[in-house]
Amino acid sequence: MGTGKSAAFRFDVGLNIRDIPYNAYTIVSVTNTGSFGTSSYVADYDDISNKTQYNPFAAIIINSFNKDWLFNIFLNAGYRSQSVVNFTPKDGVYHNPFYYEEVYVTEDLRGEATAGIVDITPGLYFSFGDSGKIILGAKFNWITQIEDLDNTFQVIPVLQFDFTL
Repeated sequence: MGTGKSAAFRFDVGLNIRDIPYNAYTIVSVTNTGSFGTSSYVADYDDISNKTQYNPFAAIIINSFNKDWLFNIFLNAGYRSQSVVNFTPKDGVYHNPFYYEEVYVTEDLRGEATAGIVDITPGLYFSFGDSGKIILGAKFNWITQIEDLDNTFQVIPVLQFDFTL
Protein backbone atom coordinates (compact mmCIF):
# COMPACT_ATOMS: atom_id res chain seq x y z
CA MET A 1 0.00 0.00 0.00
CA GLY A 2 1.09 3.54 -0.51
CA THR A 3 -0.41 6.99 -0.02
CA GLY A 4 0.56 10.36 -1.45
CA LYS A 5 -0.96 13.81 -1.04
CA SER A 6 -3.84 13.19 -3.44
CA ALA A 7 -3.53 9.58 -4.59
CA ALA A 8 -3.10 6.08 -3.19
CA PHE A 9 -2.45 2.56 -4.42
CA ARG A 10 -2.84 -0.96 -3.10
CA PHE A 11 -1.47 -4.25 -4.44
CA ASP A 12 -3.22 -7.50 -3.52
CA VAL A 13 -1.98 -11.00 -4.20
CA GLY A 14 -3.29 -14.24 -2.80
CA LEU A 15 -4.60 -17.73 -3.20
CA ASN A 16 -8.20 -18.88 -2.76
CA ILE A 17 -8.38 -22.45 -1.51
CA ARG A 18 -11.73 -24.22 -1.74
CA ASP A 19 -12.76 -27.76 -0.98
CA ILE A 20 -15.60 -28.66 -3.36
CA PRO A 21 -17.80 -31.67 -2.68
CA TYR A 22 -19.37 -33.28 -5.75
CA ASN A 23 -21.74 -36.05 -6.75
CA ALA A 24 -21.37 -36.64 -10.48
CA TYR A 25 -23.09 -39.22 -12.63
CA THR A 26 -21.20 -39.74 -15.91
CA ILE A 27 -22.23 -41.76 -18.95
CA VAL A 28 -19.44 -42.89 -21.29
CA SER A 29 -19.98 -44.33 -24.75
CA VAL A 30 -17.24 -46.92 -25.39
CA THR A 31 -16.26 -48.35 -28.77
CA ASN A 32 -13.69 -51.15 -28.93
CA THR A 33 -12.12 -51.96 -32.28
CA GLY A 34 -10.03 -55.09 -32.43
CA SER A 35 -9.11 -58.02 -34.64
CA PHE A 36 -12.54 -59.61 -34.06
CA GLY A 37 -14.49 -56.48 -35.08
CA THR A 38 -16.01 -53.51 -33.30
CA SER A 39 -18.17 -53.55 -30.19
CA SER A 40 -19.91 -50.67 -28.47
CA TYR A 41 -21.47 -50.30 -25.05
CA VAL A 42 -22.30 -47.65 -22.47
CA ALA A 43 -20.51 -47.41 -19.11
CA ASP A 44 -21.96 -45.51 -16.14
CA TYR A 45 -20.00 -43.86 -13.33
CA ASP A 46 -21.27 -42.45 -10.06
CA ASP A 47 -18.52 -40.48 -8.32
CA ILE A 48 -19.01 -38.91 -4.89
CA SER A 49 -15.99 -37.15 -3.44
CA ASN A 50 -14.31 -33.82 -2.59
CA LYS A 51 -11.64 -31.97 -4.52
CA THR A 52 -9.53 -29.02 -3.39
CA GLN A 53 -9.11 -26.17 -5.88
CA TYR A 54 -6.31 -23.58 -5.71
CA ASN A 55 -7.09 -20.28 -7.45
CA PRO A 56 -4.49 -17.47 -7.46
CA PHE A 57 -5.33 -13.78 -7.78
CA ALA A 58 -3.51 -10.45 -8.06
CA ALA A 59 -4.80 -6.89 -8.36
CA ILE A 60 -3.63 -3.30 -8.19
CA ILE A 61 -5.90 -0.41 -7.25
CA ILE A 62 -4.99 3.21 -7.88
CA ASN A 63 -7.25 6.05 -6.79
CA SER A 64 -7.29 9.77 -6.22
CA PHE A 65 -8.64 11.25 -3.01
CA ASN A 66 -9.31 14.92 -2.62
CA LYS A 67 -12.22 16.01 -0.45
CA ASP A 68 -12.52 19.29 -2.34
CA TRP A 69 -13.25 17.59 -5.68
CA LEU A 70 -16.80 16.74 -6.73
CA PHE A 71 -15.65 13.22 -7.56
CA ASN A 72 -12.45 11.17 -7.46
CA ILE A 73 -11.25 8.54 -9.92
CA PHE A 74 -9.99 4.98 -9.53
CA LEU A 75 -8.54 2.19 -11.64
CA ASN A 76 -8.57 -1.45 -10.59
CA ALA A 77 -6.68 -4.01 -12.69
CA GLY A 78 -6.30 -7.65 -11.84
CA TYR A 79 -6.10 -11.32 -12.73
CA ARG A 80 -7.84 -14.25 -11.07
CA SER A 81 -8.49 -17.84 -11.92
CA GLN A 82 -11.64 -19.75 -11.15
CA SER A 83 -11.93 -23.52 -11.17
CA VAL A 84 -14.83 -25.86 -10.97
CA VAL A 85 -14.36 -29.52 -10.23
CA ASN A 86 -12.42 -31.34 -12.95
CA PHE A 87 -12.18 -35.08 -12.40
CA THR A 88 -11.84 -38.35 -14.26
CA PRO A 89 -14.76 -40.75 -13.73
CA LYS A 90 -13.65 -43.67 -11.52
CA ASP A 91 -16.48 -45.39 -9.64
CA GLY A 92 -18.21 -47.53 -12.25
CA VAL A 93 -21.80 -48.70 -12.07
CA TYR A 94 -21.76 -51.90 -14.09
CA HIS A 95 -24.94 -53.26 -15.64
CA ASN A 96 -23.15 -56.21 -17.23
CA PRO A 97 -21.86 -58.62 -14.60
CA PHE A 98 -19.34 -60.14 -17.08
CA TYR A 99 -17.63 -56.80 -17.87
CA TYR A 100 -14.69 -55.88 -15.62
CA GLU A 101 -12.33 -53.99 -17.96
CA GLU A 102 -10.91 -50.51 -17.30
CA VAL A 103 -12.24 -47.68 -19.48
CA TYR A 104 -9.84 -44.95 -20.55
CA VAL A 105 -11.31 -41.61 -21.64
CA THR A 106 -9.85 -40.60 -25.02
CA GLU A 107 -12.25 -37.76 -25.86
CA ASP A 108 -13.78 -35.72 -23.07
CA LEU A 109 -16.80 -33.68 -24.21
CA ARG A 110 -17.28 -31.89 -20.88
CA GLY A 111 -16.59 -28.17 -20.68
CA GLU A 112 -13.39 -26.57 -19.46
CA ALA A 113 -12.77 -26.64 -15.73
CA THR A 114 -10.56 -23.56 -15.19
CA ALA A 115 -10.93 -20.02 -16.46
CA GLY A 116 -8.51 -17.13 -16.12
CA ILE A 117 -10.08 -13.68 -15.90
CA VAL A 118 -8.26 -10.41 -16.59
CA ASP A 119 -10.27 -7.39 -15.52
CA ILE A 120 -9.80 -3.65 -15.71
CA THR A 121 -12.28 -1.41 -13.90
CA PRO A 122 -12.06 2.37 -14.32
CA GLY A 123 -14.53 4.56 -12.49
CA LEU A 124 -15.31 7.41 -10.19
CA TYR A 125 -16.60 7.79 -6.70
CA PHE A 126 -18.56 10.49 -4.95
CA SER A 127 -18.15 11.03 -1.22
CA PHE A 128 -21.11 12.10 0.88
CA GLY A 129 -20.14 13.27 4.32
CA ASP A 130 -17.55 11.39 6.30
CA SER A 131 -19.54 8.17 6.30
CA GLY A 132 -20.09 7.09 2.72
CA LYS A 133 -19.29 6.85 -0.98
CA ILE A 134 -21.10 6.00 -4.19
CA ILE A 135 -18.87 4.14 -6.65
CA LEU A 136 -19.64 4.04 -10.39
CA GLY A 137 -17.59 2.22 -13.00
CA ALA A 138 -17.41 -0.32 -15.78
CA LYS A 139 -15.66 -3.67 -15.40
CA PHE A 140 -14.00 -4.94 -18.58
CA ASN A 141 -13.39 -8.70 -18.37
CA TRP A 142 -11.32 -10.86 -20.70
CA ILE A 143 -11.76 -14.59 -20.13
CA THR A 144 -8.70 -16.74 -20.85
CA GLN A 145 -7.82 -20.45 -20.65
CA ILE A 146 -11.13 -21.56 -22.21
CA GLU A 147 -10.74 -22.56 -25.84
CA ASP A 148 -14.34 -22.98 -27.01
CA LEU A 149 -15.96 -19.78 -25.80
CA ASP A 150 -18.17 -17.68 -28.07
CA ASN A 151 -17.47 -14.37 -26.34
CA THR A 152 -14.29 -13.86 -24.28
CA PHE A 153 -14.97 -10.18 -23.54
CA GLN A 154 -17.58 -8.75 -21.18
CA VAL A 155 -18.47 -5.27 -19.94
CA ILE A 156 -20.25 -5.19 -16.59
CA PRO A 157 -21.57 -1.99 -14.98
CA VAL A 158 -20.48 -1.30 -11.42
CA LEU A 159 -22.58 0.50 -8.80
CA GLN A 160 -21.55 0.23 -5.18
CA PHE A 161 -22.58 2.03 -1.99
CA ASP A 162 -20.04 2.21 0.85
CA PHE A 163 -21.07 3.56 4.23
CA THR A 164 -19.95 3.45 7.83
CA LEU A 165 -22.40 2.93 10.65
